[in-house]
Amino acid sequence: MDLDKSKNILGKTKKLSFLYISLMVIFLLTMSLSYAIPNKSIINHTRESIPLLKYEGLYPKVMSDSYSNQLDNFTDSWMLSIAIGGDNSHPIKSALENSFKNDKEIESKIDNLAKTIDSDSAKRGSYSRYWHGYLIVLRPLLTKFNYEEIRYLNSFMIMAVFMLVCYLIKRELGAKYSFTFLITMIAIKILIAPMSLQFSNMFYVTFFSMIAVLIYHKKIKQDDLSIYTFFAIGSVTSFMDLLTTPILSLGIPLITYILLEESESKFIENFINIIKLSTIWTLGYAVTWASKWVLASIVLRRNIIKESLSQILVRTSSVAANTVLNRHEVIQKNTELIFDDFTIKIFLAALVLWLVLLVIYKKNKIINMIPVLIISVYPFIWYSVLKNHSYMHFWFTYRSLGVTVFSLLTFMAYSIDTSRIKSIFKKHAKR
Repeated sequence: MDLDKSKNILGKTKKLSFLYISLMVIFLLTMSLSYAIPNKSIINHTRESIPLLKYEGLYPKVMSDSYSNQLDNFTDSWMLSIAIGGDNSHPIKSALENSFKNDKEIESKIDNLAKTIDSDSAKRGSYSRYWHGYLIVLRPLLTKFNYEEIRYLNSFMIMAVFMLVCYLIKRELGAKYSFTFLITMIAIKILIAPMSLQFSNMFYVTFFSMIAVLIYHKKIKQDDLSIYTFFAIGSVTSFMDLLTTPILSLGIPLITYILLEESESKFIENFINIIKLSTIWTLGYAVTWASKWVLASIVLRRNIIKESLSQILVRTSSVAANTVLNRHEVIQKNTELIFDDFTIKIFLAALVLWLVLLVIYKKNKIINMIPVLIISVYPFIWYSVLKNHSYMHFWFTYRSLGVTVFSLLTFMAYSIDTSRIKSIFKKHAKR
C-alpha cells in the first residue's frame, strides 16, 4: 500500500513538473513573439492614446466620487510604455527585461509617456520582476487600436465572458448560485474594471478559470486533475497579474469546484480539498513568479532576484508613507469600500431573511459545506501579509473581498432547500 502511494505521489510530481516546464516555455515563447511585433506598427496608436489619458488624469473616478470607482491610468500608461519599450531584434531579452523609456524628473507616467514616446535619447527603466503577460494581448491590439478603442473592446469582451460564466453556473449549479455570482461581481464593480487595463487581467483569468472548471469538472474529477488545474490557474495568474487582486482567481473558482463536487463530498473531504488546492495554487503562483526572476537574472546578467525580494520586503512591511500600519487599519481601509452603511443594511436584511428561511427550509447536511467559509478569510490573510501594498492600493485591492462575498452568499444559498420552496409555490399556483 505504501509503495502504491509513493508511486502515486511520484507520478503526480512528474506530471506537475512537466506542466510547470510546459507553462514556462509557453509564457516565454508567447512573450517573445509579442515582442517580435515591430514597434513601429504600434507606436501610432500608442501616441493616439495620450490625449485621453491626459484629459482624464492619473486616477479619475467614474460614476461616483468613491475610491471604489477609481481608475488606474497611472499603471495603464506604464503598461503602454512597456508595450513600446522592447527591442524587436532581441525579443527573448526584451521579454525578460520589460524595459520602458523613463525620465526620472517626471513623476507622472502619463507625462513620461508623452515626453519620451518619440525620444531616441531617453534613458530606460526596467520592470523585470513581473512577467507582464498582458503584453501578449496588448501589443497585438495596439497594431489596430488606440487606448480608448481597446477600452471599448475590453468592456464588450469582459461583459460577454461574464454573461457566459453566469449562464454556465446556472446550467451546472442552478439559478441561485448564478445570482450570488452576479451580486459578487456587482459588489466589486465589474462595470468599472474594463476601463483600466490592469484591473481587467484578473477578471479574465478568474472568468476563464471558472469556464474551465464548470465545463470540465466531471473530467477533472474522473481523471484526478484538480491539482494540475489549480496549479495552472495559479501559474497563469502570476504570468498575467501586476499584484492587483490575484486571490480572486483562487477563491471564486475553488468555491465553484467544491460546489460542483458537493453531492459526493463530506465535511472532511471538502476541508482537505480546499487546503490542498489552495496550497497547489499558491505553489503555481510562487514558482512562476520566482522563475521570472531566475530567468531574467541569467539572461540580463542582473540580480533581479535581489531586486524582487527587496520589493517584497517593502510590500509586506508595516510602514506606508511614513505611517506605521496595523492589521486592523489595512483591513478596514479595504472593507469600507464594499461594506459601507448602505451595503451593510442590505446584508443585514438579507441575513434576517436567510435566518427565517433557514429555520423553515433548512437543507440537510449543511455542515458539509462549512469548509467553504474558510475561503472567505483568504483576502484578510492577504491584507495581513501584504500590509503596505494593501494599504497603499486599497482602492483596487478591495476587490479581493469578492472572494469573501461569494463565499458567504454561496453558503447562504446552499443551506436553503430551494426545491421545497419551489414545490410549495407550484402547489399554490395549481390552486
